Amino acid sequence: MIELSEDYNVNSNLNSLEEEIYYAIKNISDTLPPQTSSHIWTHEIFTAIGNIGTKRGFSIHSTTHNKEWMYDLVWCKRNEHHIESIHLVFESELFDRTSSSNGRVALLRDFEKLLIANSEFKVMLCFNEGNRDYPHNIGRVFDLFRQSFNNYKNHNANSRLLLMVIDDFWSGDVVPHIFET
Repeated sequence: MIELSEDYNVNSNLNSLEEEIYYAIKNISDTLPPQTSSHIWTHEIFTAIGNIGTKRGFSIHSTTHNKEWMYDLVWCKRNEHHIESIHLVFESELFDRTSSSNGRVALLRDFEKLLIANSEFKVMLCFNEGNRDYPHNIGRVFDLFRQSFNNYKNHNANSRLLLMVIDDFWSGDVVPHIFET
């Protein structure tokens, strides 16, 4: 069970795969030094999440593995030359951590790509946006995504999406939140 401060006000009832992904990212967050470039973050995270998928028998697509394919990272099953299924789609927006409107647009665009994905697992990862206004700033990130999730009308039955925000400005926590219908 993941223990977080109640200040975050999140739904952190993760299933076993979501917990494994959470702890992989938490481990990276705990070990990378401050001011590490976004490229290193991305490589380390894609390697870890790709390894979890590979152990489960999936083909992995990302810039770290072979080639990005529709989403930043994808776990899929293939039958010779044809795709059978997509098991996980993962979007990561680890850009310059400013709270500019362009940053929010990029975050929202990646999140909304996940809303339309036809996969069992959907994961979004981002840094806390902008400043040290803890915990209210991280709440704005959750609110932005919550509004988008609630606004989307074509969710699959029992749609579920794991959002993880790395709160690197204050506590170093990786804060997970489940959106579900």
